[in-house]
Amino acid sequence: MSTPLLTHNHTQFLNGYHGSMDSIDHSFRDASPPLPLPMPMPMLGQIPHHQQTFFPPMVPIGTPIFSDHNMQDYCDYLYHVGFLQGQFSDIHLVFPTLQKSYALHSLVLSRSPAFFRRLSQPHGKSLEIDLDLSSEAIYTVLSHLYRPLSYGDVCFIVNENPRVALELLEATEELEMESLSDMLIHSINQHLNQISIYHWIRLLRSFTTSRKRWTETLQHHLVQYLTHRLVNQLEAFPIGAKMTGGICIGQNEAFGYMPAKTPPLRGMVELARAYSMLPESYMKLCLEHEDLPVQDMIQRFHFAKQVLMFREQCGKQNITAVMRFDQNPCVLIVKKVGRKAGRWDLSQYDKV
Repeated sequence: MSTPLLTHNHTQFLNGYHGSMDSIDHSFRDASPPLPLPMPMPMLGQIPHHQQTFFPPMVPIGTPIFSDHNMQDYCDYLYHVGFLQGQFSDIHLVFPTLQKSYALHSLVLSRSPAFFRRLSQPHGKSLEIDLDLSSEAIYTVLSHLYRPLSYGDVCFIVNENPRVALELLEATEELEMESLSDMLIHSINQHLNQISIYHWIRLLRSFTTSRKRWTETLQHHLVQYLTHRLVNQLEAFPIGAKMTGGICIGQNEAFGYMPAKTPPLRGMVELARAYSMLPESYMKLCLEHEDLPVQDMIQRFHFAKQVLMFREQCGKQNITAVMRFDQNPCVLIVKKVGRKAGRWDLSQYDKV
């Protein structure tokens, strides 16, 4: 016979009977627990009334989805929506030389100090910009304001289209964009070699009609490469000559390297040939440059004569090297002056 869940005494206790605890039947402790009541399960696809469900609104077709996960996403959004599509533009930049205009945004353009000053003054819905550059250079420098170029992008431009790189330097000086200018100069300097140096010199000469800061800076780096890095690569003026073994000079033993007044001929000859192919202005700068690591003025003069000898073999005989002796002795590269036809006048001399 099963034990009841609640006895009579227990029922009285639950109904408010507060007699002694000894009078309560504790047999309900051994009773089995009640079975749970089954609950109706929701049908498939049915949402319980207490659960709130949010459905995001549908995005209209053609509206860009902006993500601010990182700064690159932010710049990509500005570039695609603002620069390429020209949406929400408030000003037009007009380039008369290209007969082209761009629908842009004043706030983004104000990143350039030059544009900031122009936009701070009264202006209409368009600004006329006088930049005689290619469309590719203008497109690149304007897009840089929306999505800055990385150093890898700059290196790609320098290697694939050097002329556009120089046009960008021209634009960065006009628009006062120093960070982009520094990246371009650094990239060009890092990619100089014995072959590309002549190409950069030829390109730069077409931009030097009016002296500007970027042309002087780049020319300085080109000359530094010719007088320092190229010299080290060719080992044209080593400070020591390598010896195969020990040798006794008087009572002194020399091992490995020893000072030498006569450097190996091969490196100097290669450097002389390289200098002889330079334009006259660059050759003069290099031969007279104080950073050229020659040992003394005699070696500089000897090297200059060797350069001019290779130059004369190419039919260029208009300059020569001279030594000047004064408070600051040096070697100068000057133009040759032909002898003038004259007549000996004895009246200019005192009679004996």
